This record gives sequence, C-alpha cells and structure tokens, in this order.
Amino acid sequence: MAVYDGKKEAQSKLLDIAASCVQSALKAPQITGRVELEFKIITDADLNPFVEAFGLLSSIAAFHAISLLSYSKAINAGQPPVLLLIGGKNLRKSELAWDCGACGFPTCKEFNKYAASIEPDISAEAKGPFCMWKALDYGTSCDWACAQAWHHNITNRVEMASGWAARAIGYLPECDIVRGLPLGPMEDMFWYSREVLNESMPYEIWKDMAMTNYPHHWGTFPGHGRPTVKSGQRWWETPKTRTLAPMDMAAFEQAKKATIDGLQALRQKVQAQTKKND
Repeated sequence: MAVYDGKKEAQSKLLDIAASCVQSALKAPQITGRVELEFKIITDADLNPFVEAFGLLSSIAAFHAISLLSYSKAINAGQPPVLLLIGGKNLRKSELAWDCGACGFPTCKEFNKYAASIEPDISAEAKGPFCMWKALDYGTSCDWACAQAWHHNITNRVEMASGWAARAIGYLPECDIVRGLPLGPMEDMFWYSREVLNESMPYEIWKDMAMTNYPHHWGTFPGHGRPTVKSGQRWWETPKTRTLAPMDMAAFEQAKKATIDGLQALRQKVQAQTKKND
C-alpha cells in the first residue's frame, strides 16, 4: 500500500494525455488526405528556451509577452505545462488541381508558382502561403487534439505563440506550420482568463491597448472626417484621442533584425544542447 500526492500524480499524467492527443490528431478526418503531421512533446526544463523565445519575439508581435508571463507563472509554481507541438507538412503546394480560388489565385498552378517564390525568415510564424483546403485539414487535426484534452478535463489551448517559438528555435523544421497545445496547469481557464495580466499590467495600460486595437468600441461620430475615441468615463470632458496612429516601420524593422539575431543564437544553443543530450 502507498499514499500519493494527488496533484503530483495528476501533473505526471499530462504526458499520457499528450500521447492521447496525438492519437486523436492522427485520427482526425481530412478533406484532402494530403496533410502529413509531425509531433514533439516538450516538458520541464526544455520549456525554458520557449520562454526565452517569447521574450525575443515580443518585440515584433506583442502577444508573445503574454505567453512569456503565462509560461513563467506556471513553471515558477511548479506546474509546468506539457507542450504538444503539432506540425503540418505539404501545405505550401497544391497537387489537387481543384482550381477553387480560395487562396486568391484562380488556379493551383499559379498558387504553386507564387508559394515557391516565398521563403520566410526565422522570425516568420509559418512558412505560408497555404492551400486553404489543406489548412482546413491541419486545423481539424488541431481541433481533434484539443477535444481529446477536453475529454480528460485538462486545461488546454492551441497557440500560435508556442508554435511560432518552436519554429524559431528549430523544432519540426520540415513542417510548414507548427502550433503548440499546452496541457495544464491544473487551473480552470488558465490560457483564457490570463489572470497573470491582471497581476502584472496596470488598468491604464489595458485601457490604452483596448482603445488602440478596438477603437470602434469607443468611436465618436465620424461624419466630420476627424474620428476620435472616447478616452474616459466622462469622455465628453476629456481630451480627444486620435485613432490609428501610423506605425514607425523603421523602428519595427530594427526590432525585427534584433529579434532574428537573438533567435539564431538561441537556436544554436538549443541544437548544441540537443546534440549533447543525444
């Protein structure tokens, strides 16, 4: 006979759930039957390079900062998620000859010619563009993996951020797209309610972000040609705020270059550690 810590046992079983999610993704029905899937399961200390990559990528895509905070909180609490990476191959080329036009090109041949001319750099979130039918098949596989996790009552969410980070540091290099499915921690809505943001960001920052990204929710009368947003509870008494400030593209390109340099160094470090472990 033995006595076990229930929370520790639940945490240890996340790896089994990840394997079940892989089984479900492979079982998912496909329209085309042409999308190949690859998987990696990341645990414990191997999550640390992802956290580092989130920090680097946040300078060109701010939502990575949210993942950095969320993963850091779970790891520091001793409840690191088990991260299932789901990769899709053969999305960049259409051999279907359906000529449906969903991709924006009238024929598959024209799409293939354009797709072959695109070579994303290390900072790109995927190796697009994709055949839309194959993208649907890939998305369905991710959905089936999520459904399996839900069946086991495991907190989960398919993420762009962790899949993007995985590509950046060299995981599943043959795949055109990678998405991450974190399983756990054992909290309700951990990947949706994002309490970590309430803990780390003042209300005023949240308000400014919301007004910048969703100005239509606070829009004033636009008929005079100078639309503004309501910037306070008594908005008619507060200064007017102009919407849609132009992006400083020079600053963005500079940040992107620094991000690429950092990711290349991080990828080399991860590859060296992988060879050492092998």
